[in-house]
Parts: sequence; structure tokens; C-alpha cells
Amino acid sequence: MDPGLTGHLTPGEASGPEPAAISVVIVEDRPADGELMVFALEEEGYQPATRVVATLPDFVTSLDDPPDLILSDWHLPQFNALDALAVARERLPDVPFVTVSGTIGETVAVEALHRGADDYVLKDRLARLGPAVRRAMEMSRVRLLQRRVALQRDRLAQAIAQTHDMVVITDREGTVQYVNAAFERVTGYSSAEAVGQNPRILNSGLQPLSF
Repeated sequence: MDPGLTGHLTPGEASGPEPAAISVVIVEDRPADGELMVFALEEEGYQPATRVVATLPDFVTSLDDPPDLILSDWHLPQFNALDALAVARERLPDVPFVTVSGTIGETVAVEALHRGADDYVLKDRLARLGPAVRRAMEMSRVRLLQRRVALQRDRLAQAIAQTHDMVVITDREGTVQYVNAAFERVTGYSSAEAVGQNPRILNSGLQPLSF
């Protein structure tokens, strides 16, 4: 599997009559705070299956079974949320990552967002956690779809470039936008010469119009 596509395309929707099952890695050294996060998710309609870790090695190991969501306290005894975020974005770039802290300031929160966190929530405002997670899950779904579309587009482009058949792509007015290597080989026109021209450049004048 492409490592850039690791993740779940469609996390369970939480709007149905049944709670949506969701796997969550919670990076937290205070069990009570972890329980409060779980409660907030349940209030939003999720049914979280959680793994709670408090060290960086344990966090790294927890990602071997990719979760649907990562919630991370900001300060832990041996590392912080930025360390966890760096690992998560390297290994699971599409999995939602939300920081949950009682001490995070605006400057630090903005830094986390710039580094790839989806949102941040203060521990004294955990009522925000459920809606924040729902938004993060949707953002994750969109990211993964975009990555899959980009991958399919790249594969198609590679196939077109390598085919032995001539391929010419034009705009609505018939102006050449792209030609592949087979076109260059058969016609003698380079891509630079063909792009911006009309396919009529291939008309030798030696055949009747019907040809």
C-alpha cells in the first residue's frame, strides 16, 4: 500500500441511530483526562475504542494499527504534542490529529496547526471536542480523496506518456495542450513545437480533405 494513502477513506458517520465505532489513540498521562475525552466523543455520538499512551515509543507502536483519530495532550513528561504530530504526519498523514490541553496558548496552537494539526481544544472546554473531531474527520476524508485522485491522475499520465499509441490532448478550441512521446516519434514534432498549435499542422496537403 502507498504509505501516503494510509488511513480510512470513510470514517463512520456519527449522525445515525447507532453510535459510530471509531478507533482512537489518546496521548495522555492523566487517566482522568483521557476518560473525559472519551465521554466527550460519546456525547457527540461516537463509540470510541481507545488506546491510551504516555510515551513516544508507545505512541509510535500504537500507529502500527492505524487509528481513525489521534487526540494528544500538549505536555507530557517525556515529550509533547509536536513530537507526536511529527511522527503522525510522517506515518499517517491523513489521520485527524487534535491537540487537547489545559495550558496551550494561542501562539503555540497556531504553530501546531501550521505543522499539520487539525484543531486544538482546551481541557476546560471539552464541549468543543466532539464538533472539532467531526470537522477533523471530514477534513481527513477530503484529504484522502484528494490524494487518491492525484495518484490515479499520475498513473493515468504515466500510462499515456508510455503508450505506443499517439495521444494528443486539446482544449475546446482545438489548441494542442499535450502530446505524448509516441506523437513526437511518429510525427517528428516535438512537444514544444506542437503545444499551442492546431492539429492541422499534421496536414501534409497531399491527401484530399476527406482524409
